[in-house]
Amino acid sequence: MPVSLIVQLLATFGPSAVKLIDSLIAKWQTNGVVTVDEWNALKVSFQQTAADRMRVQLVALGIDPASPQGIALLALAQ
Repeated sequence: MPVSLIVQLLATFGPSAVKLIDSLIAKWQTNGVVTVDEWNALKVSFQQTAADRMRVQLVALGIDPASPQGIALLALAQ
């Protein structure tokens, strides 16, 4: 996969595109085909908002998203 394409994907989708880029590079190298199931799984990950990802991380760290600290952090992700 050309580096210019990787840069373009990162510029367009940001750091969250790394998972997509990894899977595309693996498929590219093996001349593989992206299945519908693989594509649907990738689409789900891109439909998450920054606030969604922040909420998951807060819970993983034991911080209540409804707490004053959680609310303040979630406001930054908007």
